[in-house]
Amino acid sequence: MAKRGRKSKSAKAAEIAAAETMTAPAVTEIKQRGRQSQYSDEQKQAFLDAIKNGRRAGASWAEIFDAAKTQGFKGGLPYLKQMGLKSGAVSAKKRGRPTGSKNAGTKVTAKRGRPVGSGKRGRPAGSGGASNGASLGDIESIVARMVKERVAAKMAKAVQALQGAAESLRSLT
Repeated sequence: MAKRGRKSKSAKAAEIAAAETMTAPAVTEIKQRGRQSQYSDEQKQAFLDAIKNGRRAGASWAEIFDAAKTQGFKGGLPYLKQMGLKSGAVSAKKRGRPTGSKNAGTKVTAKRGRPVGSGKRGRPAGSGGASNGASLGDIESIVARMVKERVAAKMAKAVQALQGAAESLRSLT
């Protein structure tokens, strides 16, 4: 096996010299990309003429397709349309609204923010506060009443305990 690695400078020079002495290959026919067409140039021209004349006359694509079939076209209608568009026999239709129509070039965009004329920002007057409609003063009075009831209950318990202790001391003396 041959040794792999870098070629010496003399080997590179020999390759370059050999490449220069070789003559360029004779110019041959240009290779066609993709697969070869099943139609001859005359057939293709006949199909394109049928497309061009039919569309000028206002014929439908179905009628043009039938005419192309009689001339030997074996493909489908989409391929016939594609052939016409790529060759320039038919121009592609512009999409969207026609130039003279209303709103032809305007974009409709939604505006952000409040609607015009809606008045001041924020909540309407009187809508603030608790969700059940109680004001801050009402809440304070409710809390004060609850505290008063609990304190009164604890005081009553404490008084009863003291009275019980006092009775037990009296009985001892």
